[in-house]
Amino acid sequence: MSRPPSDIPTDIPQLRKLLASLHPAACGVKPNTLSTTKSDLASALRAVGVLQDFEAKSELTPEWDTFLTTVQSTHQVWGLMRFARYCSARSIAPKDISGEVVQAFQTVLDAVLLKNKPAKYIQSMIDTWNHVIDKHGLDLPRQDRLPSDRYVARPLTDYPESLQAEIKAYIDRLAQRDLFSEDGPDKPLRETSLRNTEAYLRQLLDALVTSGQSPEKFTSLSVVVTASNLKTAFRTIIDRRGTNGLPSGLSNVAATCIAIARHHLNAPEDVIKALKDIHKRVAVNPRGMSPKNAERLAQFNDWENVALLLSLPDTLMARAEDSPTRRDSALAAMHAAALTILLSCPMRVKNLANLDLDKHLIPVRSGTHTYYSIRIEGIEVKNGEPIEVKLNARSSKILHRYIMQFRPQVS
Repeated sequence: MSRPPSDIPTDIPQLRKLLASLHPAACGVKPNTLSTTKSDLASALRAVGVLQDFEAKSELTPEWDTFLTTVQSTHQVWGLMRFARYCSARSIAPKDISGEVVQAFQTVLDAVLLKNKPAKYIQSMIDTWNHVIDKHGLDLPRQDRLPSDRYVARPLTDYPESLQAEIKAYIDRLAQRDLFSEDGPDKPLRETSLRNTEAYLRQLLDALVTSGQSPEKFTSLSVVVTASNLKTAFRTIIDRRGTNGLPSGLSNVAATCIAIARHHLNAPEDVIKALKDIHKRVAVNPRGMSPKNAERLAQFNDWENVALLLSLPDTLMARAEDSPTRRDSALAAMHAAALTILLSCPMRVKNLANLDLDKHLIPVRSGTHTYYSIRIEGIEVKNGEPIEVKLNARSSKILHRYIMQFRPQVS
């Protein structure tokens, strides 16, 4: 952390977040060493009374002891032991477990867990609990998985069929699914753009319903795409986020509505102008990198980290060659090949994943060595520009080793 011990907070949630940011490679230690260091820190905090895990040593009640004897796997016993001790200390029997009990347990974990995220721990515990119940046919209450932090908008099937049909027709028009249609854009939109268009409409509709309007009201896009509805939806989304900044997605929703109003509804200019005014208010004009990307790249201000990244393909391939018959070794070799390609020629993940040995890779033999070139036609690239690169000897060697030895194990 590059900070004196006196400057490191002992507030458990804050300290847990700091520790989660540490990576063994960045610290120059092995994963087990870092894990042991975290455990030692937890022991030290318990010794001085900062970390007070009162339930850790509680005796199990007979009911919980009987329940755990049905669990055959040792790792499953350990996954449920802390929860069993927590419930035993409060005289809560297995048959009385509920969502409220699990939520209260998570609150306790937030104050005592140093190495693991409480939500992740709880999710694993719930999965183990349900698995044991299902496997042994126990008459105990199953528990629901934790809800995702990601908000999911209502599906289009919640709205009138007339609106669903109109949205489908609009998407088909953007995709130019009718080869001889004279309507639509000059170039068909990619599948990702089509999915995004539908997603933006779902966000708009969901926010309107959340604001109190009935789904049955929205029978057509002309009813949905209005300046008044856009303002109402955006206020709802902003209130739900509960942040001072504007959600970046609002600009995309507004742009989609403008396109629908202009090209699909043939709305008058005053309607389009009203939508444009809203778009200007929510548009985000970022300068430079986003804070998230800047934070991720800050580690490469250290040239040692740059060197580690550049040598990572060799490190991974060496690790794979230590135990060449293991599947995880084959995966390490695959990652080495992917990294060496990206370091030679940055490209989108979709293009990397879709690389075809026969279509995109061009091997050239030179004596006992094989050198590779990569060519991806512009039609397969988002910006339309073809990708062409000739790999050097080092990169070609790593790629060739993966193709010839490890790729069959992955597939």
